[in-house]
Amino acid sequence: MDLIVDANILFAALIKDSVNCHFLFDEKFHFFTPEYIFAEFEKHKEEIIKKTERSTEDFYHLLEVLKRRISIVQLDKLT
Repeated sequence: MDLIVDANILFAALIKDSVNCHFLFDEKFHFFTPEYIFAEFEKHKEEIIKKTERSTEDFYHLLEVLKRRISIVQLDKLT
């Protein structure tokens, strides 16, 4: 199943172990997100690290995992 995920879903998955987080790693789903999402993660990195109590290294590791799991859609393709 193809699903589009927005920043709120991804932030929630990063911050706590939730249903959203489990869905992100379920192989029966294919995820797509706009290209700016990962820039938003970088912009809010300190807040995410503080709320999750993860290290900076863990944050970047999880970000790389999400980048491999979620397909990026260019903004011009969304209109």
